[in-house]
Amino acid sequence: PLWQEERSFPKGKEPIFLETTNAFGTGLHETTRFSSQLIEGLRGEFDSFLDVGTGTGILAMVALKCGARHVEAFDIDREAIDVARANLKANGLRCRLFVADAGTYRPERTFDLVAANLVSPDLIAFRDRIASFVAPGGKLVVSGISLKNIPRVKKAFAVPQLKLMKVVRGKEWTAMMFRREGRRS
Repeated sequence: PLWQEERSFPKGKEPIFLETTNAFGTGLHETTRFSSQLIEGLRGEFDSFLDVGTGTGILAMVALKCGARHVEAFDIDREAIDVARANLKANGLRCRLFVADAGTYRPERTFDLVAANLVSPDLIAFRDRIASFVAPGGKLVVSGISLKNIPRVKKAFAVPQLKLMKVVRGKEWTAMMFRREGRRS
Protein backbone atom coordinates (compact mmCIF):
# COMPACT_ATOMS: atom_id res chain seq x y z
CA PRO A 1 0.00 0.00 0.00
CA LEU A 2 1.09 3.61 -0.60
CA TRP A 3 1.20 4.26 3.13
CA GLN A 4 4.01 1.68 3.53
CA GLU A 5 6.56 3.48 1.34
CA GLU A 6 9.18 3.42 4.10
CA ARG A 7 9.10 -0.38 4.47
CA SER A 8 12.25 -2.35 3.58
CA PHE A 9 12.23 -4.90 0.73
CA PRO A 10 14.26 -7.99 -0.14
CA LYS A 11 17.49 -7.32 -2.01
CA GLY A 12 16.98 -7.35 -5.77
CA LYS A 13 13.26 -6.61 -5.50
CA GLU A 14 11.78 -3.31 -6.55
CA PRO A 15 8.55 -2.30 -4.77
CA ILE A 16 5.34 -1.20 -6.42
CA PHE A 17 3.19 1.08 -4.28
CA LEU A 18 -0.58 0.89 -4.69
CA GLU A 19 -3.76 2.60 -3.65
CA THR A 20 -6.16 -0.35 -3.64
CA THR A 21 -9.35 0.86 -2.01
CA ASN A 22 -11.39 1.20 -5.23
CA ALA A 23 -9.97 -1.48 -7.55
CA PHE A 24 -8.84 -5.12 -7.53
CA GLY A 25 -5.16 -6.01 -7.48
CA THR A 26 -3.21 -5.66 -4.25
CA GLY A 27 -0.58 -8.21 -5.17
CA LEU A 28 -1.55 -10.30 -2.14
CA HIS A 29 -4.24 -12.42 -3.83
CA GLU A 30 -2.98 -15.65 -5.42
CA THR A 31 -4.28 -14.69 -8.87
CA THR A 32 -2.35 -11.41 -8.92
CA ARG A 33 0.78 -13.00 -7.40
CA PHE A 34 0.78 -15.84 -9.93
CA SER A 35 0.24 -13.47 -12.87
CA SER A 36 3.07 -11.25 -11.62
CA GLN A 37 5.40 -14.24 -11.22
CA LEU A 38 4.67 -15.46 -14.74
CA ILE A 39 5.28 -11.98 -16.17
CA GLU A 40 8.54 -11.63 -14.20
CA GLY A 41 9.63 -15.04 -15.48
CA LEU A 42 9.44 -13.65 -19.03
CA ARG A 43 11.58 -10.58 -18.26
CA GLY A 44 13.44 -9.51 -21.39
CA GLU A 45 11.31 -11.71 -23.67
CA PHE A 46 8.60 -9.14 -24.47
CA ASP A 47 8.52 -5.57 -25.69
CA SER A 48 4.76 -5.00 -25.71
CA PHE A 49 2.19 -5.89 -23.04
CA LEU A 50 -1.59 -5.67 -22.65
CA ASP A 51 -3.37 -5.87 -19.28
CA VAL A 52 -6.99 -7.01 -19.74
CA GLY A 53 -9.05 -5.89 -16.72
CA THR A 54 -6.27 -3.86 -15.15
CA GLY A 55 -7.86 -2.99 -11.78
CA THR A 56 -5.13 -1.16 -9.82
CA GLY A 57 -2.74 -1.40 -12.78
CA ILE A 58 -0.39 -3.74 -10.93
CA LEU A 59 0.26 -6.13 -13.83
CA ALA A 60 0.94 -3.24 -16.21
CA MET A 61 3.45 -1.90 -13.69
CA VAL A 62 5.12 -5.30 -13.33
CA ALA A 63 5.45 -5.47 -17.13
CA LEU A 64 6.95 -1.98 -17.27
CA LYS A 65 9.45 -2.87 -14.55
CA CYS A 66 10.32 -6.01 -16.54
CA GLY A 67 11.29 -3.92 -19.54
CA ALA A 68 8.14 -3.64 -21.66
CA ARG A 69 8.28 -0.46 -23.73
CA HIS A 70 4.72 -0.41 -25.08
CA VAL A 71 2.09 -1.13 -22.42
CA GLU A 72 -1.67 -0.74 -22.67
CA ALA A 73 -4.30 -1.57 -20.06
CA PHE A 74 -8.07 -1.45 -19.91
CA ASP A 75 -10.90 -2.09 -17.49
CA ILE A 76 -14.68 -1.85 -17.66
CA ASP A 77 -14.73 0.35 -14.55
CA ARG A 78 -13.89 4.07 -14.95
CA GLU A 79 -12.98 4.24 -11.25
CA ALA A 80 -10.46 1.40 -11.68
CA ILE A 81 -8.83 3.29 -14.58
CA ASP A 82 -8.57 6.38 -12.37
CA VAL A 83 -6.96 4.26 -9.61
CA ALA A 84 -4.56 2.64 -12.11
CA ARG A 85 -3.59 6.06 -13.49
CA ALA A 86 -2.86 7.35 -9.96
CA ASN A 87 -0.87 4.21 -9.09
CA LEU A 88 1.22 4.45 -12.24
CA LYS A 89 1.95 8.11 -11.46
CA ALA A 90 2.87 7.29 -7.82
CA ASN A 91 5.40 4.76 -9.15
CA GLY A 92 6.80 7.06 -11.84
CA LEU A 93 5.41 4.88 -14.65
CA ARG A 94 3.19 5.49 -17.67
CA CYS A 95 1.07 3.44 -20.02
CA ARG A 96 -2.01 3.84 -22.20
CA LEU A 97 -5.23 3.30 -20.21
CA PHE A 98 -8.75 2.78 -21.58
CA VAL A 99 -12.27 2.14 -20.34
CA ALA A 100 -13.45 -0.88 -22.32
CA ASP A 101 -14.24 -4.56 -22.06
CA ALA A 102 -12.69 -7.46 -23.93
CA GLY A 103 -15.57 -7.45 -26.40
CA THR A 104 -15.30 -3.76 -27.34
CA TYR A 105 -11.58 -3.04 -27.01
CA ARG A 106 -9.98 -2.62 -30.45
CA PRO A 107 -6.19 -2.44 -30.20
CA GLU A 108 -4.11 -0.94 -32.99
CA ARG A 109 -1.64 -3.82 -32.66
CA THR A 110 -1.12 -7.25 -31.16
CA PHE A 111 1.09 -7.76 -28.11
CA ASP A 112 4.07 -9.96 -27.21
CA LEU A 113 2.49 -10.66 -23.82
CA VAL A 114 -1.13 -10.36 -22.70
CA ALA A 115 -2.42 -10.90 -19.16
CA ALA A 116 -6.08 -11.36 -18.26
CA ASN A 117 -6.78 -11.77 -14.54
CA LEU A 118 -10.56 -12.22 -14.75
CA VAL A 119 -13.11 -14.67 -13.37
CA SER A 120 -13.36 -17.98 -15.23
CA PRO A 121 -16.72 -17.29 -16.95
CA ASP A 122 -15.33 -14.06 -18.43
CA LEU A 123 -12.09 -15.75 -19.52
CA ILE A 124 -14.15 -18.41 -21.30
CA ALA A 125 -16.66 -15.97 -22.82
CA PHE A 126 -13.93 -13.67 -24.17
CA ARG A 127 -11.36 -16.36 -25.06
CA ASP A 128 -11.32 -15.62 -28.79
CA ARG A 129 -11.06 -11.85 -28.31
CA ILE A 130 -8.35 -12.15 -25.65
CA ALA A 131 -6.38 -14.63 -27.80
CA SER A 132 -6.65 -12.24 -30.76
CA PHE A 133 -4.72 -9.61 -28.77
CA VAL A 134 -1.65 -11.90 -28.62
CA ALA A 135 0.89 -11.64 -31.43
CA PRO A 136 1.90 -14.89 -33.15
CA GLY A 137 4.65 -16.42 -31.02
CA GLY A 138 3.54 -14.31 -28.06
CA LYS A 139 2.39 -15.43 -24.63
CA LEU A 140 -0.95 -15.23 -22.82
CA VAL A 141 -1.29 -15.34 -19.02
CA VAL A 142 -4.79 -16.06 -17.70
CA SER A 143 -5.66 -16.04 -14.03
CA GLY A 144 -8.66 -15.71 -11.77
CA ILE A 145 -9.35 -19.43 -12.13
CA SER A 146 -10.55 -21.27 -9.04
CA LEU A 147 -9.18 -24.79 -8.62
CA LYS A 148 -12.60 -26.28 -9.43
CA ASN A 149 -12.67 -24.39 -12.75
CA ILE A 150 -9.29 -25.61 -14.04
CA PRO A 151 -10.85 -28.32 -16.27
CA ARG A 152 -13.40 -25.88 -17.75
CA VAL A 153 -10.79 -23.25 -18.56
CA LYS A 154 -8.29 -25.78 -19.92
CA LYS A 155 -11.00 -27.21 -22.18
CA ALA A 156 -12.11 -23.75 -23.36
CA PHE A 157 -8.53 -22.71 -24.16
CA ALA A 158 -7.68 -26.01 -25.90
CA VAL A 159 -7.76 -24.43 -29.36
CA PRO A 160 -5.24 -24.94 -32.16
CA GLN A 161 -3.71 -21.44 -31.91
CA LEU A 162 -2.93 -21.74 -28.17
CA LYS A 163 -0.48 -24.14 -26.55
CA LEU A 164 -0.53 -24.57 -22.77
CA MET A 165 2.97 -23.86 -21.43
CA LYS A 166 2.58 -23.68 -17.66
CA VAL A 167 0.05 -24.02 -14.84
CA VAL A 168 0.66 -22.46 -11.42
CA ARG A 169 -1.61 -23.79 -8.66
CA GLY A 170 -2.15 -22.33 -5.24
CA LYS A 171 -4.36 -23.14 -2.29
CA GLU A 172 -7.53 -21.84 -3.99
CA TRP A 173 -6.58 -20.36 -7.36
CA THR A 174 -4.52 -21.01 -10.44
CA ALA A 175 -2.95 -19.22 -13.38
CA MET A 176 -2.06 -20.57 -16.81
CA MET A 177 0.36 -19.45 -19.47
CA PHE A 178 -0.17 -20.17 -23.16
CA ARG A 179 1.89 -19.55 -26.27
CA ARG A 180 0.09 -18.37 -29.39
CA GLU A 181 1.21 -20.47 -32.35
CA GLY A 182 2.84 -18.79 -35.31
CA ARG A 183 5.97 -16.79 -35.88
CA ARG A 184 6.65 -13.27 -34.78
CA SER A 185 7.05 -10.90 -37.66
